[in-house]
Amino acid sequence: MESLIAYNRAAAGIHSLSCIGQFIFLMKFKTEWQYPVTIDEYEDLTVSQIREIKEIRAENGNSSSGRKNINNIVRNLEKERVLFKVPLGWSQLLFSIICVLAHLYLLSGSGENGFYSKWMDQGVNPMRWLEYFFSSAIMMTNIAGLSGIRNLYMILSVFALTAVTNIFGLISEEAAAQGNKFRALFYFFLGFIPFIIPWVYIIQRFNSFEKWFEENIVKKTNRENGIPSFVRIVIWSLLGSYMIFPMIQLFQIIMGKKYYIAGEKGFLIASIISKTLLTWAVFGGAFREDNSDEYLNQGTNANEDDDTWVLSLIIALIGLFFSLSFLVLETYK
Repeated sequence: MESLIAYNRAAAGIHSLSCIGQFIFLMKFKTEWQYPVTIDEYEDLTVSQIREIKEIRAENGNSSSGRKNINNIVRNLEKERVLFKVPLGWSQLLFSIICVLAHLYLLSGSGENGFYSKWMDQGVNPMRWLEYFFSSAIMMTNIAGLSGIRNLYMILSVFALTAVTNIFGLISEEAAAQGNKFRALFYFFLGFIPFIIPWVYIIQRFNSFEKWFEENIVKKTNRENGIPSFVRIVIWSLLGSYMIFPMIQLFQIIMGKKYYIAGEKGFLIASIISKTLLTWAVFGGAFREDNSDEYLNQGTNANEDDDTWVLSLIIALIGLFFSLSFLVLETYK
């Protein structure tokens, strides 16, 4: 337990420094970069549009071409309305504060008969998953907002799916603690369904913006260079940092309960390194010099008819199919 206490103290200390540093930056630079959260609404038909629809019906009746022309008029009535804006810098500060509070809470129960010591003996750490439930959801929502995802329902789905991922993590850990490795692995892999979908949103949005940038900025303005390659590297690096945590849990499940504390140390090291890199990488987006509305509007036309939701559904169904098939085969073999 002494080493776990030391790691928790180090994590609490480093995340506290992140909190202080981020607060100083926010107060000194007074950053205004925010990402909007919007909903789609329909404007009322104008007199000329009503007249046009009547003329289309008179000429085409209920034909497919007539319905298509009317649908085009209605589609142009759809407008975005900004509900509110999320200050990226302050949201990332909240992420760091949650991390600090979680480690301080574990330290408060690290005595000989404390709850943290009992949890380690049992092979579970509910507090870790409670912290991840909120902190990882906030982080992913900020990454989504920074990448240009702005629709309220998309933002909510990113938050909810990321949070639910950690419920699967907790259930998987409890199953492993009971010695049921099959159930632990089943819930572990099932948790990748809500984990993957937000990343599909984010990567698709980046690809859409990159395509728009190449077609509208590079080609039309004779710009020599497109989006720097390091931007794509940063995105995949963020995904890689996220993947460290499930890999540690997979190690705990496969190796068994006697290696649980080794895995706990791995989680604490990842908290110190990966979370610090993640929070500062995303926090840096709060100091963009460009206007957030202009930046987020770029490339929106490139994905008006995208099939992101179809790809996400396919991934979810494939994952669910294989997970349930595995469960059935294991049950009746």
